[in-house]
Amino acid sequence: MKRILFTLLCTGIFGLAACSSEKKESEDTEGMEMPVTLSVAQSKEDEQKRDANSSALKSVSGLSLNYAKIISALTDPTTDFMTDEQHVWVHDKALEPLAAVNTVLCLAGQTGANQLVNRTYVALVDTARCEREGDTKQGQNQASGGGKTPVYQTWIVDSRRANNSSPQIVKIWMNEKKKPTEDYDFDKHSRAEIVITEGVSDANPYGKFTLNFVNIADEAATNGITNQAVAIGDTVMTGTLKTVDTADGNIGFTLYQDVPYWQVIAKVSVVTDPTQTSGVALTGMQLPEWDGVTVTYPETAHAVAYNSTNLLIKSDDGAGNDLTFADLDTIDGQMEGNGAVCRSRTQHSRNIWRYDLYHATDGTYDGKAVTAGQRVDLNSGFPFRADTDGDTLPDTYGYVGYWGLWSEKSPTAGWDGATITKQVAGTTATAENYSVHQAEGKMIKRVRDTILLSELNGETFYYTECTAACVQYLVEYTSDTTLSVGGGPYTADKFYKTHTVDWAVTPPEAAIAPVAIDTGANPWVGLWSVSLGGAVLYINTDPTNVIFYKETVMDGNDAAFGGATKLTFNCYLDCLVPGMTSVQYQDPHGVDPAYVANASTTTVPAAVYELDKATMTFSVVEVNGVTQTAAEITAPACTITGGAACKPGEPWGIRSGAMVDVAEGLTLANVWDTWNQTTTYSWETGHNAGNKKTWVTDSTGAVVSFDAPIVFRYKHSLANDANGHLVSSAPSYGRTYLLQYSGNGDLWGIPWGDSANGDWRPEFGIQDGIPMGPTKAVVTDDNGKDFVILAREKELVPVAAPGDCTDLTLSQPAQPLPTGADGTPSNINDPEPTPDNEAPAVIGGELTGI
Repeated sequence: MKRILFTLLCTGIFGLAACSSEKKESEDTEGMEMPVTLSVAQSKEDEQKRDANSSALKSVSGLSLNYAKIISALTDPTTDFMTDEQHVWVHDKALEPLAAVNTVLCLAGQTGANQLVNRTYVALVDTARCEREGDTKQGQNQASGGGKTPVYQTWIVDSRRANNSSPQIVKIWMNEKKKPTEDYDFDKHSRAEIVITEGVSDANPYGKFTLNFVNIADEAATNGITNQAVAIGDTVMTGTLKTVDTADGNIGFTLYQDVPYWQVIAKVSVVTDPTQTSGVALTGMQLPEWDGVTVTYPETAHAVAYNSTNLLIKSDDGAGNDLTFADLDTIDGQMEGNGAVCRSRTQHSRNIWRYDLYHATDGTYDGKAVTAGQRVDLNSGFPFRADTDGDTLPDTYGYVGYWGLWSEKSPTAGWDGATITKQVAGTTATAENYSVHQAEGKMIKRVRDTILLSELNGETFYYTECTAACVQYLVEYTSDTTLSVGGGPYTADKFYKTHTVDWAVTPPEAAIAPVAIDTGANPWVGLWSVSLGGAVLYINTDPTNVIFYKETVMDGNDAAFGGATKLTFNCYLDCLVPGMTSVQYQDPHGVDPAYVANASTTTVPAAVYELDKATMTFSVVEVNGVTQTAAEITAPACTITGGAACKPGEPWGIRSGAMVDVAEGLTLANVWDTWNQTTTYSWETGHNAGNKKTWVTDSTGAVVSFDAPIVFRYKHSLANDANGHLVSSAPSYGRTYLLQYSGNGDLWGIPWGDSANGDWRPEFGIQDGIPMGPTKAVVTDDNGKDFVILAREKELVPVAAPGDCTDLTLSQPAQPLPTGADGTPSNINDPEPTPDNEAPAVIGGELTGI
């Protein structure tokens, strides 16, 4: 249910739009800044957030031992490494309502209303950038809240200020279409109004503002969990976030949010001294809990007091029962104990959500001159606008890039063949039109790499075994005689099945008595690894290594095509059938499998396929030596009982075995030797957007190539760990991970794990300044030298400090916990205004110059 709350907050408290780290005049009137974060007990660590204008130096401890020569370049205060902003916030269960507010401030920071004073304009806000928390294992392979593709919402912003002595009034309009993937969603629109009377300053880091917001239904809907119904025009969410004046020069803010459709209520009251050294806070939520049968609406409330060194937090009554809103009326005078625990303000564990990479030295990279400390920039895609309803006027915005295409709306006939216009800065820039193309699958090019088996002790893998039926297992490798599940002793150098896996249940893993895989029964064992980014292969003729692969998605510009218009592939194992049926797709390894019979010799492939350069379609040519009528290999359009979308046995689509390019003239020793080749290919198809290849061509018909992620191996260690100050040993130490960097904060490949409170978070974090990259062929503890890493968004979790809060007492803040919204936006019934220009003035926080 936390994902529900996040979604509600992102679509409801969306209007904190006057945040920015810079000021810009509009004629003679300046806009006023609002805070980038609203925090309780902000960290006093040296690495806490700096704004872009600060001259404070970042920690480069990871460089000081081995890379002293480049410290002077990296710590030059003019480099990207030094000037790029870091956002750091403190998180605890008691502060969860604030985490949600700060997610919204992340969205608001992308609008720049204080830089566009006395303007009405379009802002495209990337919501994916601000998704910091994951709550399913789907996010396990990327330490980035956002997805790989930006997801823009279109906001109309009107920012007004009469003169430099007047308040600034910011009004926001947003329309939101229901998301097919979200149960019980519906069309809605939001309105917000912010009145800012004092901008952020050193004396008052919160400034003074009041934000009122509403969310209104545009269609009827019924919530099958809470049994709440809404009609067109019903208010489905309302609330107020505002700063408050208190006695003795203190500052504070309150939040009230009510979402009756989900029966969610959030309340916050915070009062602190202007330096945020000491203060008190009350927070509370009513959040539905659904077990699949019944729903309850428990309240969780928290009281916090803090000073320069510690936080005193009370979340239960001392008997393990959560506090309620009413309990907060009786907390005055309570000290540590009886459910109140002490935590440190100076010692934290760190969850890092986004990283960027920077060049470590002067030189060249990818054919371009670079300097030490310069951010690694990739051409990963571009935003666009398009006409989806055929009236010649653009009615949607989106983003297209290496990972595909995202848009608010899609043409009725789909994107294949549609025209989009690249969104460019400036009113005089020539509009560039592109044609969209989409295939029903995508070709994955895989480059072989190896890692010593001895480096994988304790590593876990997914493994599917098919006898009478196919069963998926969680497998652990041990190089000694121990397993993480205990028991034993076990035989060394073995893979043990430790759990069965069923993705239809929660949790999917169920423990079993460990059973060793007989690696001698077959020439190879196929596994899937989170840390190594996908398929892993153990071949029993090479008992010291395992094979893994660095994958990229092919397009028509791929060098493999050369001057050819088609590529021909031989497939020997796990070759997809032409004319795949619904039954085959839903149960790929069943009685009627989705694969043709495997080849028995290298003389006659199980199947021969062709990939067309122009259309990126993949068609069968032969099956077991028999010529076939041309048939494209695609997932079938199908339904199952109840009309739900057809899903395969693996919900992420279906993929062929390894294939080889006939043009390379390879000589294979046996049919499974395909897996051992330096470069192989696999075809993937399915119903998810990520299973399809989407690309664009320019006005000349040339394919536009986007930069693939930078892929490299990384060995984690105590010295590199962001939490090494707390933990001297961890399962991740000494392990190798396949990291991929897509630019714009997206570094992924760090596995996620389930924390104690049920959230999914990165299993480890990496310190600022650690060198890494693909230069070294053999990974050593210094992990290469091409790049250094910098955390861009970091969450600090206070560690326990029992007995250290003797000088703290819980009390009611000077501003009571709010009991309702403080007003409604004045634009609640106003139609959307016409912007000064139809093109966005801001995209993802960057001014376009329009």
